[in-house]
Amino acid sequence: MDRGGGECLRLPGTKAGAECQPCTNSGYPSADPSIDTSYTCTSSSAFAVSTAALAVTAGYSTPYTVWLTAPPTQEVSVDISCGEEAVCSPASLTFGTASGCCQSLTVNVGASGSGGANTSSLVSHTVSTSDAAYASVTVSEIVVSITNARLVLSATSAEVMEGRNATYMVALHTAPTADVTVTVLQSTGCTGCLSVRSPELIFTPETWNIPILVTVDTISDELVAGSRSSTLVHSVAR
Repeated sequence: MDRGGGECLRLPGTKAGAECQPCTNSGYPSADPSIDTSYTCTSSSAFAVSTAALAVTAGYSTPYTVWLTAPPTQEVSVDISCGEEAVCSPASLTFGTASGCCQSLTVNVGASGSGGANTSSLVSHTVSTSDAAYASVTVSEIVVSITNARLVLSATSAEVMEGRNATYMVALHTAPTADVTVTVLQSTGCTGCLSVRSPELIFTPETWNIPILVTVDTISDELVAGSRSSTLVHSVAR
């Protein structure tokens, strides 16, 4: 949504008149600083949202705005469901007769490990009110396209002699919008038999595709124990 007064999208199924205007809050003031007052109420009664589709990278969140285009005569509650793949925050919105008409929320998608498949989720809105102008409003679902923050690894396995080391490269599959930290951790296998040098890898929107070298040292214990194995995992966080 263009906060500079650009075009806003009214979802199919909402009543006509859900145009977005520069916010003046005339006759419908907002006392709550958390309410998005970038847009004001117009003369037509309708429930509207700022978009019909969202794109979110796993480990990130994307905001959108819900607004009423006229003050309600009774309190209006909107329950929001983000499906199985995402979490909406907050999960419900309440519009009073004298509180601001615009409110923002975020769609949050948890971080994924390497190799996760892209997926999607649906955001639905359920309106509850005794105000006849809003009680009959039906709003279409928002499609959320989720891109997993996949990693590109130069190797997925290695055989190393005890007391020596192995190396591989890590980069991101797609460009992030903010810094991403990848932490290399030992998940299973022999205890104390290896060590990862500089286990935290930081990628920025400018360096996301520049591979970072990971060095794994094996620890020599001077015992004859045969072959041992261990598994490393890569934890992705914003």
